[in-house]
Formats: sequence, structure tokens, C-alpha cells
Amino acid sequence: MTYEKLALGSPCICVGKSSPFAFHEFVTPVDLQNECFVTYKGEFTNALLRTYFSKNRVVIRSNNIEIIRKAIKDGVGISFAFEEIFKNDADVQNGDIIIVPMKNY
Repeated sequence: MTYEKLALGSPCICVGKSSPFAFHEFVTPVDLQNECFVTYKGEFTNALLRTYFSKNRVVIRSNNIEIIRKAIKDGVGISFAFEEIFKNDADVQNGDIIIVPMKNY
């Protein structure tokens, strides 16, 4: 069995177009201290929440990407992603969801 990298990327947040973070060049964990999250059930998200956001409220935790996508667009909360995975997403392409890089994580 062999392994190879599929993509390289850094953690980002996904926000709706009306989010105050939509026009930020980047965000830090400190910027997100009081934010609510809508998250995908997975190790990457669990690790970020445990490490940096243990006091934040998670309003939705699901494996259904459509529920998460709608919650982000409706401003219910923000989510985490890797830019490489979502940069070609239809909601990102049409501007309904904005990807903002994370720094200092």
C-alpha cells in the first residue's frame, strides 16, 4: 500500500456573505472566541474545537454537508474547512459562502 498527498491546505473558516468576518483577510482563534459553530463530525474539527474553542457553543454538529452549508449561509454559525476542498464549491463560487484563512492556530 502506498500513500501520497492529495492536497495541501491550511485551516480556514466558512462564513455567510453577511458575516462580519466575510471581508477579513484572515482570522485568529482569538477573533472567534465568542462565535457559534456549525461543524462536520470529524477528527479535524474535533481537534480544533478541543484545542482552541472548548468554550464556544456548537449549535449544529452533523455529517450532512447540506445542513451545514444552509446554516452557514443563513448565519446560524461558522464552520471550519480546508480551502483546497471548498474553493470550487458552488456556494463559494457564487459568493454565498466566504472562505477566510486562519492564522496563529
